[in-house]
Order: sequence, then structure tokens, then C-alpha cells
Amino acid sequence: MAAGMTARQLLNFIVMKARNHRDEFVIKTKNGAKKLCQVLMDINMDEDQISEDMLQVQADATLFERFDNFNEKYNPLGSADMRTILLKTNNYMGGRYFAEITKKTFEQFSKDKFTFAENRLSVYGMDYEEWNKLALWFDTNGVAFPPQQWSTCTVAWGRQNPLR
Repeated sequence: MAAGMTARQLLNFIVMKARNHRDEFVIKTKNGAKKLCQVLMDINMDEDQISEDMLQVQADATLFERFDNFNEKYNPLGSADMRTILLKTNNYMGGRYFAEITKKTFEQFSKDKFTFAENRLSVYGMDYEEWNKLALWFDTNGVAFPPQQWSTCTVAWGRQNPLR
């Protein structure tokens, strides 16, 4: 689902948040929490100059076969922090922005009768509470949408996987 929205949908969402919620604390750092405007300043971005090309979220063939390539390359505005803020269920804000953009994407899907999507959330198996955290995000943010079906993808990451 992190790549479920179009670049235009993601761009519009980022610009709206940057204009209307710039002083919202969005990510935890060593020195406390950072506001959205501070994160954008750190990557030298202003909401008036962001374009779809600058988002750097266009998929290519290397992203579909391996999760590690996707995770390395699919960072909005080239920023791992922006990926965490926008596309993660377990972050400083409880995945609220991800839930909001997911709901907007689903609303757009419902308007287009010919769009079909397989929406998945990854389960990495790195934490015994991972399923519970994902379920809490799902329930708290109300991302159930009747016409849409969800599935999960379990990704095993070698020997450190405690669920093996």
C-alpha cells in the first residue's frame, strides 16, 4: 500500500499537509520531536516547489521483485524521514498520515469503476507484537473500506527473525 497511491495523490497530500499542518510534530529525533516544516527544511523543500518528479516515487522493474530494493529506493522526496512520516503504520504519529492518504486513495478507487488493486501491508516478523500493532493501526484509523480487500505479505529477514 506504500506505493498504492499515484504520485499526484501523494504530491497533493504532502502539499496540503505542508500548508495546513506545518507545525504538527511528525517524527521523533534524538533531541525530541520535529515539526513537518522542520523536516521539509532539512531536505531543502518548500511546498510551493515540490513536483511529481521531485517525489522520486516512480516505480521501475527492480522494485517489484525485491522488498529491499523497494525499501531503499521508494523514499518520497529522497528522504527516509518522509517515508517514515507518510508511509509507515508504526511511527511517531501512529501512522495517521499513512491512514489518511490510504483513505483518500480508496475514495479515488471507488470513483473509478475500472481500477482494481491488491492492497497489502507487510509483516516483517521482527517483533512478536507486530500483528497487534498493525491491527491497532487498522482499527484506530478506520482504514476498512467496504469495496477494498486487504491482504498481508510476510517477509522473513534471515536469522534475526524471532518468529521463525
